[in-house]
Amino acid sequence: ESDFRDAVRIFSNLVRDSYYEALLMQKNRALAEELAQHYRQIVEVNRLRLQAGDIAEADYLKVKMESSRAESELDTAVAAEEQAHAKLLMVLRWPDQNAQLQVKEQWPVVQDWAQQPATEFLIGKALQQRPDLLADRQRAEQADKALELARRLKYPDVTVNAGYARDPSNNALDSFFVGANIVTGK
Repeated sequence: ESDFRDAVRIFSNLVRDSYYEALLMQKNRALAEELAQHYRQIVEVNRLRLQAGDIAEADYLKVKMESSRAESELDTAVAAEEQAHAKLLMVLRWPDQNAQLQVKEQWPVVQDWAQQPATEFLIGKALQQRPDLLADRQRAEQADKALELARRLKYPDVTVNAGYARDPSNNALDSFFVGANIVTGK
C-alpha cells in the first residue's frame, strides 16, 4: 500500500510539474505577443517618421530588426507552449485535446494566516505522511525483526522442565521426571 501511495505521489508531482510548466509557457507566449505587438506599432510609427524625413533609414532598419527579433521570440514561445501543452496532455493521457487546452491559474484561498499551524509542525506532518518514507520505515522495521530473529537463532533455545507426581493407584507411588528440550537454528 505504501508503494502504491508513493507511485500516486510521484505521478501527482509529475502532473503538477507539467501543469506549472504549461502555465509558465502560456504566460511567456502572452508576454511575447504583447512585445511583438508593441514592436509592430513602433515599426509603423517609425515608418511614418521615415517617410516624413524625421529619422534616417538606418535607424528605421534597426527598429525593424528588433521587431523581427520579437516576432522570432514569439514563434519560439508559441512552439514552447505547444510542447508544454503536449507534455501535460500526454501525462494526463488526453493527446487529442491539444487545441482546446487553456491552463488556468487558480490558487487556493487562505482564510486566516493567524490560525495556521507552525511551519515546523506542517513539515513534520508532511514527512510523516509521505508514502515513500512510510514504506521505507516499514522495510526498516521488517529488517529489524529479521535481524532479531537471526540473533535468536544464533543461540539454542533450551527448555528445561521437571516435575513430581504422586499416584496412589500405581505401584510406584511417587514419580519424578526431568526433561530438556534443545532447539538449534540449524
